[in-house]
Amino acid sequence: MSFVPVSHQMGLVDDDEIEPVSVGGLGNLTSGQQALVEFLEVDEDLLAGAGTRSPVLRNEGLAREEVEGWIEALPRDEVKSILNLLLESKGQLAERTIKNRFAAWRRSLRGDRTDAPRCTVGELLKNVEAAEKLRLEQEKREKKQREIKRCKEREA
Repeated sequence: MSFVPVSHQMGLVDDDEIEPVSVGGLGNLTSGQQALVEFLEVDEDLLAGAGTRSPVLRNEGLAREEVEGWIEALPRDEVKSILNLLLESKGQLAERTIKNRFAAWRRSLRGDRTDAPRCTVGELLKNVEAAEKLRLEQEKREKKQREIKRCKEREA
């Protein structure tokens, strides 16, 4: 049985509506993201279906000079604020603050462009069905492999 979002079932979203801006990296989750997906009980077929068109995130390396230039350009007040957080034993907050600031700076260099094509809700639901079919086929193959392995172990 395919996943159909409640909003779609209730008629709040039509098949021809365009999805929100696509999120990069849905097709290749980190272990932390995977743990969050499991905790929130996100439907794996929905996630896989949405991830089929999700752009792959590139690890865009930075030149050391670029990072140092950014640090040099930080306003003195901001540097003092980060140092104060560190001295107040708020290292995680300091790290989060500086990383968010840096990420915002990086986004400003790239602009708000997204290269990912956006699909309709109907296309997304077709992707979900295809992902479900692939998952079920994979599970069937794995089950057959386990049965073969068990039979071989019994024979030995």
